Amino acid sequence: TGAQLIAEGRQAAPPPAPPTAFLRANRARSESEYKRRCRDEGRVMYHMHVGLSTWAATEAALVEVYIGLAEQGFTVDRFGVALDRAMGVPETERHLAAKETGPRIGPDEWQRLGEAAPIQPHLGDYMIGFPAGFQNTLRALSAGVNTIGNVGQYTAYDLLGGSDEILVTEETVRALAAIGALRDHGALAHSNLEDGSATQASHFGAYVGWAALELYVVEELIGARLTHCFGNTIQNPECRAVVHFALDDLRGRDSIGSMIYGNTVDHRPGDRVHNTAAVATQLTCDIALQLRRPTGHAVNPVPLTEAERIPSAAEIVEIHLLAREIEHEVRRSPALYDWARLERLGAMTATYATEFRDRALAVLEDDGIDVGDAAQVLLA
Repeated sequence: TGAQLIAEGRQAAPPPAPPTAFLRANRARSESEYKRRCRDEGRVMYHMHVGLSTWAATEAALVEVYIGLAEQGFTVDRFGVALDRAMGVPETERHLAAKETGPRIGPDEWQRLGEAAPIQPHLGDYMIGFPAGFQNTLRALSAGVNTIGNVGQYTAYDLLGGSDEILVTEETVRALAAIGALRDHGALAHSNLEDGSATQASHFGAYVGWAALELYVVEELIGARLTHCFGNTIQNPECRAVVHFALDDLRGRDSIGSMIYGNTVDHRPGDRVHNTAAVATQLTCDIALQLRRPTGHAVNPVPLTEAERIPSAAEIVEIHLLAREIEHEVRRSPALYDWARLERLGAMTATYATEFRDRALAVLEDDGIDVGDAAQVLLA
């Protein structure tokens, strides 16, 4: 049952980890505390995504980015690792999985995540939602990673050859319960709506409705704090704004976000001018949203070579420097958008999303599902 799995997950949760290099540098006890500070002070956070073929190469890129930005007087707050899909396979079987892009974190490398550079680590891809989800989550929590995903991938991603859905569901509930056990110490469960079933929706009311369903399962049934990420495929700034406001309204305007991901679908291989325009449009919108209604989400500047290959450290530095210039310009234009209209649409979308959640749960209940059991709801 869900209750048994939750109890097992909470019992297995490690003690709170010592602060990472980033948290020590910023005198914060957790990333959540730091995010609240940025949110309340009107500071914009920045996220980078990196994932070379090995952890050693990825770590070297992190250091290079940190030094490159520091030379210009800037820093980056957090990084996500684009892990190899084999990370979803239990450690004892991982060596049998085909090597794909991205690093694998070995048993002796987890502690390096928080010490490679004063940048807070985030783990999303191929963590929660896979057979190794519980094992990965315990290792990540012990390494000082506060934000762990990806709930969205539970419904939409899989390993090559498939997985046992019941096993994956059990591991997912245990993993989320372990995060819930450390909720008071800043642990957050992360879900990228772009990676899950929400993207099958025909409009943003149902898209945000899926977020409302996830909030119900993760927060009300399991007891972990959930943060939503979005943005990979949302090209229209108006839509990005409406989703931002709607998700914040779902939380009673007390959001602590992971990151708003960059619009990657508008990027074209080799078209630097077009890609620069796409990034500038996205960043202008996302930075303006953090200034208008801060949620603690970090903004994600997408490197201009994203559509061609894995970006280099120098290309990550380049796009982050552009982002800081854009932030400077946005701060000079506080009335850039019709905020009243966009916030009204966001509130309407959140109301629809709540109704969507309630209708969905009613359908499941009519089908004989115990909607008070997290494992049954997830599996259904």
